This record gives sequence, structure tokens and C-alpha cells, in this order.
Amino acid sequence: MTRLLTFARLVRLPNVFTATADVSVGLLAGQIGGPTAFAILGASACLYASGIVWNDYFDRKIDAVERPGRPIPSGAVSAQLARMLAIVLMISGLALAWFVSPATGWHSVALAMLILGYNAGLKSTTLGPMAMGGCRAVNVLLGFATTSVNWSLEIASATIVGIYIVGITVFARDEAGLSRRSRLTFGAAVVLTSILAAAVVPTHGSAHLYLLAALFAFLSSRAVFAWQNPHSGPVQRFVKAGILGLIVLDSALAVALAGPIGLAVLVWLLPAFALGRWVYST
Repeated sequence: MTRLLTFARLVRLPNVFTATADVSVGLLAGQIGGPTAFAILGASACLYASGIVWNDYFDRKIDAVERPGRPIPSGAVSAQLARMLAIVLMISGLALAWFVSPATGWHSVALAMLILGYNAGLKSTTLGPMAMGGCRAVNVLLGFATTSVNWSLEIASATIVGIYIVGITVFARDEAGLSRRSRLTFGAAVVLTSILAAAVVPTHGSAHLYLLAALFAFLSSRAVFAWQNPHSGPVQRFVKAGILGLIVLDSALAVALAGPIGLAVLVWLLPAFALGRWVYST
């Protein structure tokens, strides 16, 4: 049990369900089910998990100072084993995507390249947040890869999610220590702007606005508290809320594109919250 918990922490298991929520938007909008849906969900989950393991592998020296309790610096998982796990997860994600179709396969290749680019070098540069946002945007498009949904709506959904994650990434930049208020302000502004942008996605109804309003209000309050207390605790709580809040944003987009069935995306909150009691998200 302890070993399983260690690996759950290594892959940030609660957050994996935010990746499956991303692709669920396209799957629901295109009414894709059966083996195709399961394969795409599995591909997204594996690629996301591989990215998290790559993150800890490349950051192991920094984490030894800032986060010594994480699996690799604590010695619970060796760097070699973590690297092998990241490779296996990435190959599994690619294989599942190619099993579906060349379109999903090429989307998975683009996502894998962004994941490796971010973790191997872009993370510490000014392009880091953009690369992370790009990963999420391509992940959303992976869910649309086998559908015939309006192309502009696909791009709009992916862009909104990508911008949202850019803001979360900027906000989390100094989460291990004392954050700069100017950076927190910019990150929160980007996150909240993306939520407002989701409110104008073309739709036949306005049900998605209730989800967006709740998400906007919740994250605004968390952002204000973190700005007033820019230490690791409040900042990390905003980041955790923002990561899990992505499921709500995805659900709102799914409702806008597919109708009430889009609320099904919220189901991903259940395992995310349940596992979050034992496994950290940031």
C-alpha cells in the first residue's frame, strides 16, 4: 500500500483526472463513446502522468532543496526508475492514441514533444507558461481529433483551456517560497480572463454560465487571499483549486457545446477530490 501511495504521489494522481476532463469536452461534443473514447481517455491520462514524472525527474536536484519529501529526493523512488516509468507511460499514451487513428496519433506526438520540451528546458524560461498552456490546449484537441465539431469551436475551447493553464503556471512560479505580488496579480488576471472568455463561447443556452460564475467567484476569493498572504501555503491552495477547477471549466465548455450531458465531466471531480486527501496536487 505504501509503495502504491508513493507512485500515486509521483504522478500526482488526483491531477490525472483533469487531463481526462480536457479530452472529455471533445468526446461529448462529438458523441464519441466505446473503445475509441476509452483509448483517448487512456492516452491522455498516460501522457499527462508521464509529464508529471518527467517534471520530477528533471527537477530532482531543485526538489532536494525545496521539496525534499517528494518521492525522488526522499529516496522512495530512484531517478532511474522514475525515468523508466516516464518512458513507459509516454509510450503507452502514444500507442493508445495511434490505436484510434492517425489523427489522434499525430496529436499525441505533438503533445509528447511539448511535454518533453517543457520539462527538459522551457520550464525555467519565460516560455515555460506558454509551453504548459500549449500542452493543455493540444490535450483538448486530442479529444476532438475523431469528431466533426465546428473547427472554430474546437480551437476556441483549446485556447481557453490553454490560457487558463498559462495563468495557473504563472501564479505557481514561486509557490515553494515567497511569491511576488505582481506575478500573482498577472497570473490571476490571466486565469479569470480565460473564464470570462469561456462565457462567450457560442451556445444554444446559458447553462454553462452558472458553472463559470461559480468558478470565477471561488478562484477570485482564493487569489485575493493568496495575494494578501503570498506565502507557499495560500499560493499552493490557489494552485490546487485552480488545477481542480479546470474540471469545472471543461464541464462548462462541454455544456456549451454538447448541452446538459456536458455536466458529466464533473464526475472527474469525485476521484480527484477523494484521492486528494492522500496525494498532493502541486
